[in-house]
Amino acid sequence: MAKVEQERDYEIDAQQMWKTIGDFARLDDWAAGIESIDIIDEGRTRRLNLSGGAVIVEHLVDEGEQTYTYSLDPGGALPVTNYTSTLSTEDAGDGRCTVRWTAEFDAADGTPEETAVQIINMVYASGLETIAKKLG
Repeated sequence: MAKVEQERDYEIDAQQMWKTIGDFARLDDWAAGIESIDIIDEGRTRRLNLSGGAVIVEHLVDEGEQTYTYSLDPGGALPVTNYTSTLSTEDAGDGRCTVRWTAEFDAADGTPEETAVQIINMVYASGLETIAKKLG
């Protein structure tokens, strides 16, 4: 099983950051490349309609005060299976916070694990950079 972890510090307190990124149904508020989101199952499933027509379906598995964990349907735009990811924010002191995005997954059939890891790392790096741009 492959693992990816990325984190980034921001000049905003953790609670304010969570107000920006913590709504499972509003990923499109800060992540690039999402044309629209369909919310299903009383907010527990999001269908991400990406630029170019690709689709990713994610299911909210668990949520806490400043964290949520979700799984991903196989066969979507990402070459992974058994995917579970957690997005969280924590206080870093002095009005700062750290956003951490982690995942565990298997590469989909025919995809080298190294390639799947690279793709997930690119997705997470892009998301964390987009947060920084949104915050100015």
